[in-house]
Amino acid sequence: MKVFFNTIELAGERAKSVSGFIIRTQNADQIEELFRAPDVKIFERGNKRTTVTFSTHRLHENPEEAATFVMEHTIDLYGKGTVKLMNARGNRFLYGATIDSGEGSYNGSTSLFKYTIIGGRISKKVLAQ
Repeated sequence: MKVFFNTIELAGERAKSVSGFIIRTQNADQIEELFRAPDVKIFERGNKRTTVTFSTHRLHENPEEAATFVMEHTIDLYGKGTVKLMNARGNRFLYGATIDSGEGSYNGSTSLFKYTIIGGRISKKVLAQ
């Protein structure tokens, strides 16, 4: 599997493996809890939220390169963008997504990263840019 945020590779060629890959979808419902009301009221707003979480590891030439990668990788992960999920059965897209969190560490010459991405619905359609 390959994962890109805009043009930044999160998983694929250089990120050797993807583990703990989870996709969670949920409705963005509004819940109203009134004082002394017997029940809550739920208003379906029609919004969908998708959260994608996964971990990767990368092999570097030496521990210094791994440490530098961990310190600098998150610099370009701000803002909104398109997440492209690629596998042998096709591509999926998460438009207007953001990297909610990126957690990095390194051990020797190997860097480890855990990503949490939040967006709307996953799509098979390629939108005109």
